[in-house]
Amino acid sequence: MSVITAQDAKKYFSYPTMVKYMWYSIIGAIIAGYLAVGQGITQAWLGVLVLGAAAVLIYMSGVKGVCTDQDIEDAYANFAIRTEDKALAALNITKNDLIRTTDWFWSVSGGIQGHEKRYRTGKDGDIRANTRSFLLVMYAENQIMSYEVDFNIEADAVSKSNNSEWFYKDVVGVEVGPDDRSNADGGGEMFILRSSGGAKYFPMKKSGSSDTADGDKAQVVMNSIRAMLREKKR
Repeated sequence: MSVITAQDAKKYFSYPTMVKYMWYSIIGAIIAGYLAVGQGITQAWLGVLVLGAAAVLIYMSGVKGVCTDQDIEDAYANFAIRTEDKALAALNITKNDLIRTTDWFWSVSGGIQGHEKRYRTGKDGDIRANTRSFLLVMYAENQIMSYEVDFNIEADAVSKSNNSEWFYKDVVGVEVGPDDRSNADGGGEMFILRSSGGAKYFPMKKSGSSDTADGDKAQVVMNSIRAMLREKKR
């Protein structure tokens, strides 16, 4: 997997804006040069050189060498994988307590306080946010456990985690469907784990939001949970 820094991610999400600034500077230099030649004002060439230099600096600092869409996806996946140890510690278990490989997917994050949530449409056409919520699901002998945390890739900032656990016998089922809570804003799609004690919701797509969750990985998690429920409830 690609290893990128928070600065690399910041350059990725700043890319569209920096490209605009670069072209504004280039166009400004062309217009200023044209006016200078037309009016015989040779002093104006200093402004042309300044604008040209600004365009080069913008290109070097914000456009050249920006990481790829796949680099961002790989970096997010790397975060989820390396988060497993923290999840184990938070849930007070060890890897030896697990009877199945840990599953995870990312869902829609509301953002981390103090860190601006930004978006970029990648070259592949997908809209990516600089903050995602990660759900790790772990399977012990008698229980299923979840660990949820938000991650801002630009700031390398992590939110407080939210942990839950259920006995297999208490889990009713798992699905992806509309947000059916009484206080739902409408139009949202959720990953829902239902139990005899209530339901746990993870946003897949919020109403009016620009980002969506990883539906393929969410399906893998659902399949794993259903497989464990069939095995444990036989």
